[in-house]
Amino acid sequence: TLCIRRDDIPKRSEPLDVTGWGDAALGTVGCAHPHTRWLIAIRNSLIHWRSFRQPRVARSSARAELYASHDLVDFMEFVLPCLRVVWGEGVSGTVHTDAQDVLHLVAADHPHPRERSVTKVVESLQEKLLERSLS
Repeated sequence: TLCIRRDDIPKRSEPLDVTGWGDAALGTVGCAHPHTRWLIAIRNSLIHWRSFRQPRVARSSARAELYASHDLVDFMEFVLPCLRVVWGEGVSGTVHTDAQDVLHLVAADHPHPRERSVTKVVESLQEKLLERSLS
């Protein structure tokens, strides 16, 4: 049972920070699709948890983590506007990953030639981060 106490939710006059954590595990011999897990919380209250097989196959753990992070950012882009209806403009979101490879890919100006196959996913994440930092 999910239980959120009234004092777990900030007042509408206070800023609201939504935090998401994403992780992925590489597929197995029986199933090449990586497994993804998300947690999304407001303060210490869990508001969303999801565990699922990714619809695409990843040939490396870095790619599985990249896809998981990208999907989590996409989902957060859906959740944040819904929360802004109640809290107004004081809503912000943070996405965490434990994959250093993903952070290096997103921070890089030009991907390494062997990473070109994920260039569109990396560029999409970079654009979303840039849009958020400018707004």
